[in-house]
Amino acid sequence: MFTKNQLRNYLHIFCFLCLLFSVTACAGPTITIEKFPGKKLFPVAICRVEVITTDPPKRPYKEIGTITVERDSASETYDEIIRMIRVRAAALGAHAIIIDPQSKVSNTAIAKKITTELDVKIIKATVIRWTD
Repeated sequence: MFTKNQLRNYLHIFCFLCLLFSVTACAGPTITIEKFPGKKLFPVAICRVEVITTDPPKRPYKEIGTITVERDSASETYDEIIRMIRVRAAALGAHAIIIDPQSKVSNTAIAKKITTELDVKIIKATVIRWTD
């Protein structure tokens, strides 16, 4: 069937793949998407998804879901995390996202939109669609 050398080579390849998957599994952030019940919406272009970091908008809107990004390391910048959220929000058909001010992010980072490594642990966004 298989020789000893062939089995050893397969075992080495298997161990390498297991190691590779275990390392890459920890590499990126965990993204949780909760879509609220309702009719299916068509995706929108990512560039059309507004980012709101201040008070909720006065314009009428409907909440269509939430997106939470939790990261283990400081490998992503604030802007990269926001882009990840915008990409998923656009797929849900969102017009905007409201960044939760209670997210575990320093206020100076949100206010100044620092694009260097941050101590961000969790960013939560409410996904909305304009109703007017």
